[in-house]
Amino acid sequence: MSQRIVRVVFPEEIERAREKWKRFPLNQVGTKLAELMELPTKKTDLKAEIREKRLESDGIILEDVWFESEPGTPVPTYLCRRADLKNPAPAVLCLHGSGRDRNLLVEKEYWHEGAPQYRLHSWGRELARRGFITLCPTCHGYGERRERGETWGTNEFYMLLWGRSAQAWNVWDAIRCLDYLETRPEVDANRLGCTGFSMGGMATWMTMTVDRRIKAGAPVGGALGSYLGNPGGHSVYYYIPHILKFFDQPQMVASLAPRALLVVHSQNDRYVSPESVPQMEAYARPFYEKLGAGDRLKIYMPQGDHDLTPEILDRITEWFRRWL
Repeated sequence: MSQRIVRVVFPEEIERAREKWKRFPLNQVGTKLAELMELPTKKTDLKAEIREKRLESDGIILEDVWFESEPGTPVPTYLCRRADLKNPAPAVLCLHGSGRDRNLLVEKEYWHEGAPQYRLHSWGRELARRGFITLCPTCHGYGERRERGETWGTNEFYMLLWGRSAQAWNVWDAIRCLDYLETRPEVDANRLGCTGFSMGGMATWMTMTVDRRIKAGAPVGGALGSYLGNPGGHSVYYYIPHILKFFDQPQMVASLAPRALLVVHSQNDRYVSPESVPQMEAYARPFYEKLGAGDRLKIYMPQGDHDLTPEILDRITEWFRRWL
C-alpha cells in the first residue's frame, strides 16, 4: 500500500518564495491578482432594473435591484437606505457568507443566532438604519442564482482544472456592485466601503486589492493571515492558482495602504491559524506607518468562534463612521 503524499513543496522552496514575495512591487499586486483571477478586462452595460421599491415600517427604503455583471449573468441585490437621508451618504457593500443569500441581510428583525448556525440576521439592513446606504447582493451559487443552475460547489472545482479561481466570480460581482453604487445620486461615490462575513470576508479584501475605490474595508472571518495558515480548511473559492508564486496575503494587505482596513478574526476561528493574523499585521504595518496611516490598519481578535456578532457589527459601524 502506497504512503499518503503530504508534501507539496520542500521547506526550502517555501523560504525562497518568502524572499521573492518581499521583492514583489506592492503597486503591482492588484494588477497581478486580477490577472491570476482572469477578471474580465471590459465592462459591459449593467442593464440595472429596480424591480420593486417600498418604504418599510422601520423607515428603510428597500429596493429589489438586479443588474448584469456580465452579459447573461444577472445579479440580484437589495439596496437599503433610510428614508430621511437628505444628502449623498457613504455606501457599504455587504457580502454574505456561504450557505446564505441576500435575504438574510435585509430581514426586518435584527438578531443573532448562536451555535451551531452562527448567523447575524439583518446586518445589512442594520447598517442602513445606522446611516449608511447598503447594497446586499446574492453571491454566485446561492438563493435565486442557485435556481438558475449556478449550483455552488460543482463548477468551482471544474474551474480549477482550467487554472481559474471561483472567487473571481464574487470579486467581479463586487466590482460591478461598486459600478452600480456610483450611478446612484443618493450615494457619495467618494465614500465607498465593503464588509463581509466568511466567504464574503474573503471577497472583501480581495476586491479591495484589485479595486481602489473601496476606501474602507472590514472583512470578518475572512481567513486573512496567510495562505500557509491552515491551507486545507476552506471551500474551493479560497484558492487562486499560482498566487504563491508571486505573493502571500501579508503583501496583499500591505498593498492596500493607506486605505482603512479592519481585520476581524475571532480567536477560535478555525479557518486560519490565529498566529498568522498578527504575523500578517507585523509585515503590513510598516508600510502603513511609512505613509502616515498607522491608525488605518487595525486587527480585532475577540473571543468566540467563526461568527459575526452584534458586538462585531458595532465595531464595524465605528470603523466606517471614522473612515468613510
